[in-house]
Amino acid sequence: MFTYLPNILMHRRITFGLIAGLLLPLIGASQTSNAKQLNLDFEQSINRFPAHWGMFGSGDYRIDTDSTVTQSGRYSAVIKSTGQKSGYQALSLKLPENYQGKSIRLSGYIKTENVTGGYAGLWLRIDPQLGFDNMANRGITGTTDWQEYEISLPLAAEKTDQIFIGGLLVGEGKMWIDNLSVTIDGHDLEDDRIEVYTEPLLPADVDREFDQGTKIIFPHLTETTLDNLALLGRIWGFLKYFHPAIAKGNYNWDYELFRVLPSYLAAKDTGQRDQVLSLWLDKLGEPDACAECGPVSDGAVLKPDLSWIEDSDLSPQIKASLQYIYANRNQGDHYYIRMLQGVGNPEFTNEKAYDSRTFPDSGFRLLSLFKYWNMIEYFFPYKHLTDQKWDDILQAYIPLFLDAQDELAYELAALRVIGEVNDTHANLWGGKDKIDAHRGSRFAPFKVNFVEDELVVTDYYNPELAGADRPAVGDVITAIDGKSVSIIVDSLKPYYPASNQAAMRRDIAADLLRSSDRSVGLTYLSNGQENTHQITLYDREDLNMYRMYRVNQDEKSYKLLEGNIGYITLANIKSEDIPEIKKHLHDTKGMIID
Repeated sequence: MFTYLPNILMHRRITFGLIAGLLLPLIGASQTSNAKQLNLDFEQSINRFPAHWGMFGSGDYRIDTDSTVTQSGRYSAVIKSTGQKSGYQALSLKLPENYQGKSIRLSGYIKTENVTGGYAGLWLRIDPQLGFDNMANRGITGTTDWQEYEISLPLAAEKTDQIFIGGLLVGEGKMWIDNLSVTIDGHDLEDDRIEVYTEPLLPADVDREFDQGTKIIFPHLTETTLDNLALLGRIWGFLKYFHPAIAKGNYNWDYELFRVLPSYLAAKDTGQRDQVLSLWLDKLGEPDACAECGPVSDGAVLKPDLSWIEDSDLSPQIKASLQYIYANRNQGDHYYIRMLQGVGNPEFTNEKAYDSRTFPDSGFRLLSLFKYWNMIEYFFPYKHLTDQKWDDILQAYIPLFLDAQDELAYELAALRVIGEVNDTHANLWGGKDKIDAHRGSRFAPFKVNFVEDELVVTDYYNPELAGADRPAVGDVITAIDGKSVSIIVDSLKPYYPASNQAAMRRDIAADLLRSSDRSVGLTYLSNGQENTHQITLYDREDLNMYRMYRVNQDEKSYKLLEGNIGYITLANIKSEDIPEIKKHLHDTKGMIID
């Protein structure tokens, strides 16, 4: 998981979707460069799909291997449109290595049939956005026989993360692909003359001192201790993103926090604390003077607020050192951060997941908070719009992270701090197994939503499960196991990150009738009468929970409701519907767009 921020909470596969990015679900290839094992000729087929390959795109398409139409050999790959919803579909293969050389060439044979509204072609991409060609300006259209095509891009091995190849169909029609070839400076991938690039290891890569844990013991969290830890978190993040020595990868900055923490925690007063910080700064060294490091433009949307340096009780010498570091901050490449070309979004690089720990120790838990808070502090453009002042969040959450007694408490603390950015796209998209277990694996047989502040039954997953002893569609649930719905919702709000109340209530509603128990007691209003029943809960696999999300493409996307109200659903609307909508719903009293 936008770029997906790395696993900064160091808990299995915890990811955050905070900062939007351009991602494609690309599937990796075999870890050998032998052309046959890469299946560039599509001779290996699993369930009529090319082995080792992946796919991505949108619209109604199908990808198969074809044994009747081939350029040579037993099989080719075929992409074809299959319905009214056109977009694009691509075959994708990640090359297993990063190669030394001047250029990479992808070639292959393509045959087409009735390609309209787009084109067919090969595509080649070098990440991170170093090179891309998908034949958009010379794509194949109409019906054509087998012909060889090629794409070439320059290589920059030291800047390359990964290389992807494939074929794609945009619009409608059918295309076949066969006998692809990848060469580096004219040499096939299996040629011994091709040199695989190995990125040199930096000091940050080889520092493994705390791989097995930090063994840091935190004292009782007094107000002074919290003040000092919050200050350390600010300094740690400031140095991480601005000091050139850290930017060069000369330090594993995660582990440098663990090295300074014991002496920092042992300091008995501000003088001893500042002495620890001075030695820390001396270890990094003073940056060279930077002629390009001018002040941030007044028109910049996002610029660092460093007023905390002067507002702190740090010594004048340390304040001056920090100001000097910022005035001569790192320029260009950075070990921990880079900006995606074109879109300008940040990508957080070299952030280790530490995902072997199901419940990290207190040092790692504090590190996770420091990482997340500083990412938001320096790179989240809507920090000024959060409900709570972001400056206050770091210190407020230190006790929640350090005092977490088990994995569930840690997951909940992580979920709460993520929610402080008030962004529906920010969540624990993985690594929340204890939260999922706590919420339960059984569900009511019906869906509920908040409608005008009331929890309303909106549909049954399995219509045959409706009955006289259960709420009907339209009934209002007022209490669950004797607790008011409104009180339950208020208690859950911190654990459901959302941009607005509607999104939060939507997500809470999905879990309100979820439990580990086999039944739940409901109080609900039906036709003005209050009813109470014990409702059986079902395992997810026993419920057709996705029935209501399926779209009937044969139905019209618009209709006239009682009272001369127009209704439009965006689920299956087509461009050709627009004139008809204007014609039939022109004189309605109002409009519902669903």
